[in-house]
Amino acid sequence: MRIEELTLLAPDLEAQAVFYGDHLGLPVERRDEELGVRVGASRLVFRRSATQLPGPYHVAFNVPGDALPSAKAWLRARGVAPVTAGDGADEFVFAKWDARATYFEDAAGNLLEFIARDEVGGSARPAFGPDAILSVSEVGVVTDDVPRLCSFLTRRVPLLAPYRQEVDDSFVALGDGCGLFVVVRTGRVWYPTADRAAVALPMVARVRPVTPPGAPTITLSFDGDGARAVDSGKGELF
Repeated sequence: MRIEELTLLAPDLEAQAVFYGDHLGLPVERRDEELGVRVGASRLVFRRSATQLPGPYHVAFNVPGDALPSAKAWLRARGVAPVTAGDGADEFVFAKWDARATYFEDAAGNLLEFIARDEVGGSARPAFGPDAILSVSEVGVVTDDVPRLCSFLTRRVPLLAPYRQEVDDSFVALGDGCGLFVVVRTGRVWYPTADRAAVALPMVARVRPVTPPGAPTITLSFDGDGARAVDSGKGELF
């Protein structure tokens, strides 16, 4: 699955423009009450929220398979501090996914992640830069009923299935190395933090199945109320 466009809310679009445009060096575009950010093959959109959000979004970006050490150094050089675990670690290994990751926050306090996956491969040599941020590859989706929402999503997106795991009541990743819905139960603490509880927030994801070639995009809207979701093409509500 490819996440072609992801739309989130943010109370301060100006601060987000500085973070994504100046700190990460990504192309940004302002249009009325909306900020668009080009992230490799994906588009990340922020729409202005009239109020502060009750918690963070979680979004991951694929980087080349060999790029994590240079990506961490690049973030530090641009003034972006890592989010660390309790022991101070700033790099995390996901053995089942053949991946390594580092975390950081944007201007709105959203939990962001650079993840280097063996299956994605590629190289950021000779130097890491904005062009090495390949795509939006994960978005956290928070719900009161993980199995039920997973059932809805797997019916709506062809070939969508749990990624190297079984469905459980608190955490399921649906998709593949190109794109994942990370479905978690309300209140679960976002890794690797000790206190950032998952909260359902409004979002819209436009995704495209990897196969068959030329498959149409599917738009899924999550309303932030226990993560009810609607497929805009079918009009069916989770």
